[in-house]
Amino acid sequence: MPLIGERLIEASAGTGKTFTIAALYLRLLLGLGGEAAYPRAISVEELLVVTFTEAATEELRGRIRSNIHELRIACLRGESDNPLYSALLAEIADKDDAAKTLLLAERQMDEAAVFTIHGFCQRMLSLNAFESGMLFEQQLIEDESRLRYQACADSGAATAIPLTRDIAAVIHDVWKGPRDLLKSLDRWLQGEAPQLKSPPALTRRWPNAISRSLPALTRSSSSGASRWARSKACWKIPALTGGSLIAATRASGWRK
Repeated sequence: MPLIGERLIEASAGTGKTFTIAALYLRLLLGLGGEAAYPRAISVEELLVVTFTEAATEELRGRIRSNIHELRIACLRGESDNPLYSALLAEIADKDDAAKTLLLAERQMDEAAVFTIHGFCQRMLSLNAFESGMLFEQQLIEDESRLRYQACADSGAATAIPLTRDIAAVIHDVWKGPRDLLKSLDRWLQGEAPQLKSPPALTRRWPNAISRSLPALTRSSSSGASRWARSKACWKIPALTGGSLIAATRASGWRK
C-alpha cells in the first residue's frame, strides 16, 4: 500500500487491522516499500497512531513494540521464519544499520504517540492551552452517567423543596426520584443541547400551571376524581403525544 498522501481503509472486526497498522509502522520506521514507500524513514516521535478504546491502544502499543524487537533480532540474524519479517528483510540493504534504527525505536516506545481519539484531543488541548483557551490541568471524563444523575438529583431537589405537598405529590407520580427523571431526560442530554424555538411564557410553566389547577381538582366531586385518575393513567402510556393527551382528557370528561 502506498504510504504517501491520505488513505482510507475500511475493515470489519477480526480482519487484521492491528496487524496491518503494526506492519505499516515498521515500514515507516525503515522507509521500506519500494516505490510505495514514504520518501524517508520516520522516527517514533514523528508517528501518531490513534484508535478508539484504551484496550485497543494497549494492544497496538504492545504489538508494535513486539514487532520492532522481533524484526531487530531478524536483522541481526539475517533471516526469519515470519513471512512479514522475511518480506521486509528482503528490502533492507544494510541490516546492521536497520538493527540500530530499530533498537533506538524500541527504546522510545514508552514515548510513542499511541492514543485514543479523546486522549489525543486532550493532549493537544493541554499542549496548546494558550492557543485553545483551555485550562492547563483538565480531567478527562469518559463516563458522564454519574454527573447526569447528580445533576438530576440536585435540580430535582432544588425544584421540589419550595413546592407544596400536593404539587410535589403530583410530580412524584411521574418521577419517583432522580433515576426516573434522568431516564426521561437522558436522550436530550446526548450530543448538542436542544434549542427551544418557542419557549412557553412564564405564566404557563409548571409549577404555576399545577398550582392554578390543583384547587379545582381538590374541590372536584368523586366522579371528577375518578376522571382525574383515568387521565393520570393515560399520562403513563409510553407512546403518549400531545394529540393523544387531548383525546384522553376529552374521553375522561375533563375537556369538553
